[in-house]
Amino acid sequence: MDLEELDEFEDELDDEQIVHAYRRQRLEEMKAKLSKEIYGEVIEISKPDWKKQVNEAGEKIWVVVHLYQNGIEASKVVSGCVEALAKKHKATKFVKILSTRCIENYPDRNLPTLFVYRDGELKGQVVGRSSFGTGDVTVTGVEEKLSKIGAFGAEHRFETATQVPNFEVKRSKGLVGQGRKERDSESDGSNSDDDW
Repeated sequence: MDLEELDEFEDELDDEQIVHAYRRQRLEEMKAKLSKEIYGEVIEISKPDWKKQVNEAGEKIWVVVHLYQNGIEASKVVSGCVEALAKKHKATKFVKILSTRCIENYPDRNLPTLFVYRDGELKGQVVGRSSFGTGDVTVTGVEEKLSKIGAFGAEHRFETATQVPNFEVKRSKGLVGQGRKERDSESDGSNSDDDW
C-alpha cells in the first residue's frame, strides 16, 4: 500500500465514523422524542379528574383543555380540530370536558374555550368563537393559536397548512374544517395562489 492509497483509506474511515456518529445521534434524538410522545388522543374528563389530569399532569407537560357543549356548532368544529392536533402533537396532553360540568353556569357565548396549562399553571386561553378569528375555523388556525401560547413546546415550529390534515364538516355559519383557499383549490383542481 502506497502513501496515496493510505490517505484514501483514512478518508474512507473518517467518512464512515462521521456517518456512524451521525446515525447514533439521530437514533438518540428519535428515542428522546418518542419517549415524550405518550398521548395522541383527547381524553374526556370530569370535574373530579381536573386536579390529576390538568394541575398534576407532570413536570413540563403541556395540557390543552377544551371546554365544549353538545349542540353548539363551533364546539363541534373545534373538537374535530383538537382531535386532529392530539394525533399530531403526541407530547401534549389534550383533554375535554363539558363546560357546565367544569364551571357551573359557564355561558355558551364563551364556547368553544381552550385553556393551556403547564406545570399546573394557566399559560393562555382562547375563549369564544370570535377569538378563533373571523373566517373559517381550521386545524391549522387552531394549531397556530395554541402554538403561539406554547402548547407544543419550544421546539415546535408552526407548519404550513399543507402539512396538517384538516377536519371536514359541512359549511355552517362560517365554520368548516378546511380553509377557504384549500376548498377552492380542491373544487377547481388547481393549486394556484391566485384563486382568491
